[in-house]
Amino acid sequence: MEDAAFLAKVAEFLDSFDVPTFPEGDSLLGVEEPSASSGAAIATEFCFERSELQKAKDRKRRNEYRERQKIERESLQCQVGELSAELNEVQRDKENEEKEADDLMLPILAWKTIANRHLEVRLASEARQRQLQAAVEARAALIEDLSGLLCKRLSGDALVENLGLGEASFGQKRIRLEPADTAIFEAYLQGLDTAYAQTDQVLRACGMDAMPYDAVHCKQTWKPDGKTGCFQSVSKLLVPFSFEQTCQSLLQVAIMQHRQIDRELYYGVGDPETTLALKFRVISSQTSGRIVSVVLRVVARRFEERDRVVTIWRSFTEGEGVFTGMHSDETGWCVAKPSPTPLAGGTVFETCIRNVPMYFRGTATLEPAVEQFTDLVLNSGTEDSAEITGMLEKLLLASA
Repeated sequence: MEDAAFLAKVAEFLDSFDVPTFPEGDSLLGVEEPSASSGAAIATEFCFERSELQKAKDRKRRNEYRERQKIERESLQCQVGELSAELNEVQRDKENEEKEADDLMLPILAWKTIANRHLEVRLASEARQRQLQAAVEARAALIEDLSGLLCKRLSGDALVENLGLGEASFGQKRIRLEPADTAIFEAYLQGLDTAYAQTDQVLRACGMDAMPYDAVHCKQTWKPDGKTGCFQSVSKLLVPFSFEQTCQSLLQVAIMQHRQIDRELYYGVGDPETTLALKFRVISSQTSGRIVSVVLRVVARRFEERDRVVTIWRSFTEGEGVFTGMHSDETGWCVAKPSPTPLAGGTVFETCIRNVPMYFRGTATLEPAVEQFTDLVLNSGTEDSAEITGMLEKLLLASA
């Protein structure tokens, strides 16, 4: 097909030349025939023309190819522009959606934060309510047991009042552990952990930090609390012995060996290495010569921390004889820790005791007897502190 087109173009090319007119007849005889050199020139010119045509065709094809490439490039550039515009629009839409989502999330997050905070407060309140309910139930059980015990005492099991005939005629019955004692011990043992958790709060409230370390300081005051109140005794003592040595000796004096009158131990304490429960009687002679007595039930527990030893005790005092119907509830905190002055050395004892008097209806009107009962309870506590401190100093001096 291409050869036919080529021959057609060659024919057109040859036709473009003027054909010479030849004379007719004999006139042709006088004309010379073309030479061989002119034929070669024609062939050469023919090949040249053919080459030029081929080059023209190649140029045309290249031009057409470049034109197609240009058109495709322009088309692709247009597509790139369109797609870029579409991408920008999609990105703007996405950014707007994210912004709208963020705007919607802000109040949701705030609501969640508030809801979580309310939930935490609610859970804490419920936990506190459960603790208070448990404490109320324990105290109610204790009150019920005490009521039964006191009713038994008031109905005829109380001590016979002394008539001034001397201690031999004082109608005491030797005390022994009874079912009611077990209930009291169990209730008071449960309260030791609660009192231990309040140690730092109690010491701050009584101004322990403001008391100096260089001497013995002790004060006893009445601390009102609504219609009731308590006697509070606060003391701070510095002993010139190492903390480790003092704590070892403290284990030996904390068992109150000086209280031996009708002493009975309660063995259901769980951990006898750190906990003590006992019952004993305290007898005192008044200025009138009359012998009076009270029965104490005491529980104590030692809590060892990294840099201090905390001793917590609770005691229930029951009046006998003329003191029947009179009671006292005591809670004590004693913290032993190294002296804050390393050069001075020694051990510091910080002690706070709260004693709450309790009287049954009818006994509160017996003002002299109530005052005497209170004096006996407070004095016995002072005697215990002095006795334990003296025994501790003796042990420390002996081991020094």
